[in-house]
Amino acid sequence: MATSVVGSTADSLSKLHIGGGNDWAFTAPNLLKNLSLLSPELVELAKMLLEMGQSHLFEHWPDPGVDDDEKRNLLNQASFRNSSFLFIFSYFMNFD
Repeated sequence: MATSVVGSTADSLSKLHIGGGNDWAFTAPNLLKNLSLLSPELVELAKMLLEMGQSHLFEHWPDPGVDDDEKRNLLNQASFRNSSFLFIFSYFMNFD
């Protein structure tokens, strides 16, 4: 089961394009090394963060196997804050 998840994630990641090409691999090489640790949703969030110029968040990520829970927690917190912000923004945009 775990092997199929890794294979599926690897397939999804191979199709990931940021900034119109694969230059994201150059802007966030430490993220690239750790992509197999992340769910597809967290990969999409990481992509969004890179597109918003936040590559510095991944500059000091250690190799896979080191502080993996902390890496996922960082993105989970960003995901929670992003979804909360979008909910509040949507609420006020639809408020009459």
